[in-house]
Amino acid sequence: MGFAEPAHAVLEEGGSLSWVLVAEEPFFPATSGGRVEQAGMWEHMKDRACALVLPIKDPPTMTEMKAYAPLVPILVPRQGPLRSGLGLRPFITHSRVGDLREVKRWRSSLGGATGVVSLSYKSWELSARIAKMLDLPVVVRPYNIESKYTQTLAEEFTGLKRLAVLGESARIWADERRMGSHKRVRHVLDISATDAQTRAEHCSVPVSFAAPFAGALRSAEPVWSPDARHVVFIGSLDVRTNVDALSWFIREAWRPAELPEDTKLLVVGRNPGEEVRRIVAGAERTELHSNVPDPGVLLRQARVAVNPRVSGSGSNIKLIDYLAAGVPVVTTRAGADGIQAGSDAVLAADTPNEFAAAVQLLLTDARSAAWYSEGGLRLLDRMNKRSDTMNKIERAFTNEGGN
Repeated sequence: MGFAEPAHAVLEEGGSLSWVLVAEEPFFPATSGGRVEQAGMWEHMKDRACALVLPIKDPPTMTEMKAYAPLVPILVPRQGPLRSGLGLRPFITHSRVGDLREVKRWRSSLGGATGVVSLSYKSWELSARIAKMLDLPVVVRPYNIESKYTQTLAEEFTGLKRLAVLGESARIWADERRMGSHKRVRHVLDISATDAQTRAEHCSVPVSFAAPFAGALRSAEPVWSPDARHVVFIGSLDVRTNVDALSWFIREAWRPAELPEDTKLLVVGRNPGEEVRRIVAGAERTELHSNVPDPGVLLRQARVAVNPRVSGSGSNIKLIDYLAAGVPVVTTRAGADGIQAGSDAVLAADTPNEFAAAVQLLLTDARSAAWYSEGGLRLLDRMNKRSDTMNKIERAFTNEGGN
């Protein structure tokens, strides 16, 4: 049986699919958007997984390994920059191919696998190598268009470092196209409809949209209170796209003089740099809360959450956190990409005046705030339908499409 047939054959015989999952790195603890999304995929797919492959820089502890129970991850040591970063392939993918001896050692126990799922673009090349070893197809789940994101990162630098990052972006651009025509790749399931449409323009393999899996981790009870008075922005503050979003919001749409006098903007996130500290220090009624153990404590103080993404691609995982907490959300349309939110789930606004007016509405109109809180929770429930998610992945393996 060739690698194109296993999924079809198993489903026709009434069986279930069994997948080798390949992550870009250890994703527990889930402390960043990419890790949260991979952890959500793991939560959805682990019952179908026969193996989990983790590229690693340093050996994990036993406690870290237990987080992936019931499976024991297959660990692949990553290559260093001298071996993986000097060629035509991008470092972020080629470094993860590493030493496959451990995968080969487990090969006999993977005979029942019907496909390989790459939980990230960064792990697609490793996934393709494993798929070739096992004669299986691959489904790739990118959580952004990495070349576009890397190009955005280059804006932080000048001189030779800027040129180096732009060079890596160009290598990623070419590599994304190689992925889109690779004979082992059966389907690409993008995290946002916009990314899927963009990628499909240069992919010969099918490309579809599947909503973020991160909601699978968000099972806590909503914490929103209509008596809360503040506005919250949550995000990793060392990520360029989040810095751009915060800067735009404070500069263009944060208008405390038009809001209730006890309302503050709470900026919450890890590793804020000097730029973020300067932006917050120069804004009225704005507080910085860095590296807090539990951002949910500050979400409980928020009447409104803002998601003003203006750059990058993919889907903002912070939006899922807001929805799960029941906090009404004002977002740019780019920020809601990948969520497929209806008009009752989030309040979308793109211009500074529209965004400021939307924040003011949710702070002052209790009925509107409650409406969007309830609509956001309904949206998250729809996103978390396990059967819909698994059907999309199964159809992706059989080339019937992910939608």
